[in-house]
Amino acid sequence: MEKVKLSASKLKTLQSCTWTFYCRYILNLPDKPNLGAAIGTLIHLIFEVLSNPRHKKHYNTIIKERKYSKSIKKLIGKAAKKLNIPL
Repeated sequence: MEKVKLSASKLKTLQSCTWTFYCRYILNLPDKPNLGAAIGTLIHLIFEVLSNPRHKKHYNTIIKERKYSKSIKKLIGKAAKKLNIPL
């Protein structure tokens, strides 16, 4: 049997439902997509892009002027559409 690396979320899943743990981490069955997970994916994408030094100007615009650049709006729109997030 292959070893599973444990994390806090995996341990919580194991503790709450062994069947879910087995399906998710042993059988590697995909989770049913949901809006919360999709929004989390979008937020992670935005932070990943903004943490890149190449995009520092966009980060500064958002922080200092409290507005989005056109390219960030485009990124959010495309990703939201791909993830089926209604805007």
